[in-house]
Amino acid sequence: MTHLNLTLALSDLQILRDAKNEIVLGIILADGTVRLRLSDPHRVPGHRDWLEQEPMVDQVRAFSVGVLDGRVHVIHTGSRYNQNASRLLEPELVKRLRKLIPLASRVKVLGY
Repeated sequence: MTHLNLTLALSDLQILRDAKNEIVLGIILADGTVRLRLSDPHRVPGHRDWLEQEPMVDQVRAFSVGVLDGRVHVIHTGSRYNQNASRLLEPELVKRLRKLIPLASRVKVLGY
């Protein structure tokens, strides 16, 4: 999994850029595609609900990010959907993810 080249569609990148003060859910697919969706208590409150609405059989990792004014300021690496023992994204995946997304000047990575 850590050898994947991660990719992010422009439409998913726009979700981050448009977010003012949001939690954004992320899923990494087996081919390295990163999918994003706003966490919305009325539509998609979490990964479970997202995956029930839109099953992704090749989903291999999950995470979430806190976004303020279009910039990620917190990366939550843990999810019960991560199939490794720690339930955390591997540090190498976090490093690659950070290269794809707009970051605030100071970013907290939670879970390590």
